[in-house]
Amino acid sequence: MYHSTDYTPTKNTDKAIEIIRRVVNKEPNVLLLISSTQPNNPNKKKYIELVKKYRLEEKVKFLDLLPREHLPYYYSASVCYLFTATLDIHSTSLPNLEAMACQTPVIRPYLKEEGDYEFQDGEAGYIVDINNYDDVAKKIVNLIKNPSSRKKWELRGEKLLKLSTVGSQ
Repeated sequence: MYHSTDYTPTKNTDKAIEIIRRVVNKEPNVLLLISSTQPNNPNKKKYIELVKKYRLEEKVKFLDLLPREHLPYYYSASVCYLFTATLDIHSTSLPNLEAMACQTPVIRPYLKEEGDYEFQDGEAGYIVDINNYDDVAKKIVNLIKNPSSRKKWELRGEKLLKLSTVGSQ
């Protein structure tokens, strides 16, 4: 799994850690990779402490700022991209778009105002209640255990992105 953050409260990285905690109970070989656009943000310390509290040091890796050209490798190697931000404003998330372009299913919350490139539940991933950690974990485990259905979503996400891009020109 892959998650990107700036360690601000709106990114809800704590929710990503709570979710991986539950996924590990059913799929112990899973890993959460967390990259950051703000690796020196003082809030990072609280997330490191949360990982230690739950004894997830071997399951959560803080990657900090990645070179742009490396991003496709991390998205493509991940079973899903986990977007946990819950904004009350219009938001098209660049990481969601990057994940879709790399054929990586996205798990994201419902946004009050959907962005131009966002998808409907089941098109390129799941739209979830990000506060229901057990349900989100169950959906991630489903992605892990069902590579054939994951492949359908991978192709649909890339196709949706291409259609949206063509339509906006």
